[in-house]
Amino acid sequence: MSSNQYWLPLLVLLLLGCARTESTAPIYDEKADAHRDISAAIANAEKAKKNVVLVFGADW
Repeated sequence: MSSNQYWLPLLVLLLLGCARTESTAPIYDEKADAHRDISAAIANAEKAKKNVVLVFGADW
C-alpha cells in the first residue's frame, strides 16, 4: 500500500478527535469563594516566606 492511502483516514480520525462536543457540566466550582481562597494563599505564603502565583480563568 502506498503511504498516500493513509493520509485521508488519518485526517478523518484527527478531525473527529478534535471535534468539540458541548458540555453542560460546569468547568469551575460555582460555589468556590475566590476572595477567601486568595486570602488564605497569601497568608500561608507570608508565613512560609514564599510567593503566590495566581492563575485564574472564567467560563464566559
